[in-house]
Amino acid sequence: MDSTEDIGPGSVASVGSLVRMKLDDGARWNLALVQRDEVWNADRMRSLLDSLLAGYPIGAILLSSVEGESSEYVTTSDGIRRSVVAPGGTWQLLDGQQRINALFSIFTDQGRYGRFLLNIAVERPEPSPVQRTRGRKTGLGHIVHVPQAADDAFELPPQRGHYLDLSGWESWARTESAMRLGEVSEANVIEVAQAIDSKCGGDLDPEQLGHAVVNLRRLRTVWNQPLVPILGAALKTPLDVLEVFTRVNLGGVSVAGNDVYFAGVKTFWPDAEAVLDGFRKRVPLLRSRIEAVRFLSRLASVGLGHGDVLPLSVERLSGPKGALLQGAMRELGDADGNVCRKLAAFVEWYTGASELRYGLREVTPQLFEEVLAWAAAVPAEYDLAASRDAIDAYLLGATLFDYRGVLGDTFRRIAFHQALESGARGEGFPATEILLLTRARTRLAGRRGAGIRSLAECRSEHARSVRRGRLLTTLAQRIPYDVELEDKYDWDHIFPSGQAHRMTVPGVGNRRKHHPYRRWVNTPGNLWALKDSVNRGLGMKVGRDKFDILRDLVHEGEGPKIWDQARWSIEESEIESFIRVDELLKGSDDDIDRAMDLFKETVEGRAHRLFDEAVARFRGVEEFASDSDVGSYDADPYMHDYRGSLGIMAADPLLKVESPESARRRLASRVASVLREVERGLPERGVVATSRTWKNSNNRQGRVDEFAVLKLQSGNSIELMFRWERVDGLRVEVKAYPDPTKPNGRHVYQDFDHYALGVDFSNADAEIAERFLDEVVRLEEVHPRT
Repeated sequence: MDSTEDIGPGSVASVGSLVRMKLDDGARWNLALVQRDEVWNADRMRSLLDSLLAGYPIGAILLSSVEGESSEYVTTSDGIRRSVVAPGGTWQLLDGQQRINALFSIFTDQGRYGRFLLNIAVERPEPSPVQRTRGRKTGLGHIVHVPQAADDAFELPPQRGHYLDLSGWESWARTESAMRLGEVSEANVIEVAQAIDSKCGGDLDPEQLGHAVVNLRRLRTVWNQPLVPILGAALKTPLDVLEVFTRVNLGGVSVAGNDVYFAGVKTFWPDAEAVLDGFRKRVPLLRSRIEAVRFLSRLASVGLGHGDVLPLSVERLSGPKGALLQGAMRELGDADGNVCRKLAAFVEWYTGASELRYGLREVTPQLFEEVLAWAAAVPAEYDLAASRDAIDAYLLGATLFDYRGVLGDTFRRIAFHQALESGARGEGFPATEILLLTRARTRLAGRRGAGIRSLAECRSEHARSVRRGRLLTTLAQRIPYDVELEDKYDWDHIFPSGQAHRMTVPGVGNRRKHHPYRRWVNTPGNLWALKDSVNRGLGMKVGRDKFDILRDLVHEGEGPKIWDQARWSIEESEIESFIRVDELLKGSDDDIDRAMDLFKETVEGRAHRLFDEAVARFRGVEEFASDSDVGSYDADPYMHDYRGSLGIMAADPLLKVESPESARRRLASRVASVLREVERGLPERGVVATSRTWKNSNNRQGRVDEFAVLKLQSGNSIELMFRWERVDGLRVEVKAYPDPTKPNGRHVYQDFDHYALGVDFSNADAEIAERFLDEVVRLEEVHPRT
């Protein structure tokens, strides 16, 4: 058997050596920082095992090293990853982590993903390439996954003796008897199988014994035979590691973009995973590290005035501008920082106050980013309760009408910026403003915009699809956000899907076929939530028997075993209809037809009712329909940045990282916003003036000039000048002159001739305006005119 000492770049490893290396803390490879967390699910692990049994290649393992000191991940005994310093030349696992973890989970009892059982009594199914997930699962019926948290109620294969639990393989393979596996035959195959798994090997006929011999020999081959190439890439810097990772993962697989971006974040920010885990712990509405890093990236970039980062792209992290983004992300993600504390308090309040309750777990998760952006910027003294209804309506309305799915990043950028703007201004959550701005800028036109449905279309769609049926049901049943504190529950078909075989019509000959309305079994109108213990106890109970048991349980024992009937989300007339459907299905074909007509009418009507009740209960939801009349909205210009509201210290005060185009946009916006502050301060200073903005039309390439001009009642004119050049960045200057038609050269007051105001882009609008107004007053005092 291979030694773990022999595994390195240029070698070929067996499955056994990879698993043993994972077990050996001293031999295992630590992870390059670009590596994701463990993300494979059980189906992908089953597919990997089947590939091994079929003799298919499973790809190479890629290691990397850098010349100088770098960082890498180590995994502690309790499964927590942390970054540590790694000496130059240390080999780190760059690609292959998911496969090694999968092999470890399959062949040992120490994995985190349960157990994998292989039916050794059957021949491996013939290959049948499929793309759909359901088809792939069907083709892996000979491999069963038992979840780690499975309880006694988990349904094991009916012929358990035909299945080998592979979690005992590694410990058995270390014994001397494992060396004799090549000698396995029909005479000793049961003995060998039971040495690995005591519950395996019973009741095998001669043909099945032959299959068992073949399967055990295949397992021995993949365990001991070198078949996984180990490649090594000696690189110069961690940026080269990121580049290799990017090319490996984006080689025709566009869906990996978020993972590559996250890898880039970790390359520049070694402690990112630990910080994000701490942030998510305090802000649990963000359900994954990717969601957390995306939110912090967007908040940091828009907060700095750089615009939204959607879609995420690793290039945004490079250069001086990327360094600013990284610095702001670190500040915002600090678990002890002001923003994290504000968001933690907001989440604790909102999850308890929201009328959506458990529905918060069913809304489109990306919508929380706008809500959290607003909460991060709104002043601490703002009364959050005043915005509860608006937030509820936004989350529910945008989910039901699928604004994020239909309008994509266009909607998300509008919503995020408007939410941050309203928060920074100390205003309530801007659900209506987001909606109106979205409509004004997209006009719900084109292929995408046409996907926003009318109220009637949305009502009809939700009656047929279970996609949002759970959301509507949770609202009707008033299921608490922290339902586990009250009691766990299951989703249940009111008319059991296991009874749907009765919904038939005559077919060809003596055969019967599904009734056309049978599909209504899997629609929202036939869906509700029951306490899990009750649901398991009911089994396939149907009709009157089912409802009589449920009613009895409400009043039985010391406490209710089921939610009160007022929380069933079903009316008495609907209950009677379900009972009548069951009775009619026992009759003739004509009775079955009447039963199915009644069934469709009942479940469709109940789904419509749940939708109508939700829209009526949450004011503002109907405004998201394409045919709603919500008026128009003229938004004030956005602020230039939100560093003050978010407490971001990272700054580029001279805008040196900006391009000329970006600098022009930012300066124009900034001059306009400062001038508004100046105009508000003029009456307090006793100054009467007219104002305007202008830009130098003769700018040289790589230079931007934006000016605010005051023509005073006295006859003097004074300018606030924002001047930017590609190399030197921003200067903020003042000049004044007596003749507005001659603002240059010898006509400028010598003591007001292009001098620095002493501010930069990091100063607040009010502060810049205050200093400029001081100069206005000084001008009138030094150069009075009548």
